[in-house]
Amino acid sequence: AQIPSNLRELHFDHAGVRVDSGIDEGGKVQLYYDPMVSKLICYGLDRETTRQKMLQALDSYVIHGVKNNLEFLRALMSEPAFIEGKTTTAFIPQTWKNGFHGAPKEKAAQRRAEALAVWMYARSAGDTGPISLRSGDVEVEAEMEAGNVIFLDGEQR
Repeated sequence: AQIPSNLRELHFDHAGVRVDSGIDEGGKVQLYYDPMVSKLICYGLDRETTRQKMLQALDSYVIHGVKNNLEFLRALMSEPAFIEGKTTTAFIPQTWKNGFHGAPKEKAAQRRAEALAVWMYARSAGDTGPISLRSGDVEVEAEMEAGNVIFLDGEQR
């Protein structure tokens, strides 16, 4: 997103989770803004319970209109050293020596899940025309034809 930019959506609601933000939904993120648009805080009985709660919170967190680091935070929370509580101030540069460029994705499993989601959506809506769905950083273009033939991003599935 370019700055200044409107924060189109910011929403979260879970027990044991707090979101602090100085900008409300629809508010303008100005050119000279604090890059921490919002802060996600989780708490629980122990480290692992809290970590699991944070992963669920990150998966449920909705923010549109500005760039964010949700994918990085998910990856960070899933790193073995972080899980074991064995991190130092050098953890991030040691873990991502060339910087963070996105979490690795299992392409085949991801595409199957996307195709299934598109098919289920289309069936429930009774739609056989082109469909465009977005989930996180993934956008899927799909079309269904008679006999449950699915075209996913132009390829027959």
